[in-house]
Amino acid sequence: MKTSDIDFFLPPELIASEALSDRSASRMLRVDRMAAAYSDMQFTELPELLRPTDVLVLNDTKVFPARIFGKTEDDGNIEVFLVEDMGENIWQVLARPAKRLKIGRRIIFSSELSAKVANKTDDGKVLIRFETSVF
Repeated sequence: MKTSDIDFFLPPELIASEALSDRSASRMLRVDRMAAAYSDMQFTELPELLRPTDVLVLNDTKVFPARIFGKTEDDGNIEVFLVEDMGENIWQVLARPAKRLKIGRRIIFSSELSAKVANKTDDGKVLIRFETSVF
């Protein structure tokens, strides 16, 4: 699977920046694979959908601002989404357009921050090493 297979535009006004004060007003999207249908529901309706044999997995991870924009040395725009901190200033990222990024290529984010492409994988992930002039 490539990230382009699941890429879509989501207007900023539809992205929740904080939890609702009334949590019972939270919405959810139900995907019915058998009927190939989608329905907009309230989260309070979830118990009605669960069967006794279902397993409910809770995700309590925190989201951090992980999307940054830069340019290649030949002035091409690059969008980088930070996926995993690998240590020693190396991050696994998703980049768009990734085809512009060859191993050794520099991405410039600001006058103080840049990164060099360390590796690329077949599934579209890129390893970059951040470099900064601040420290």
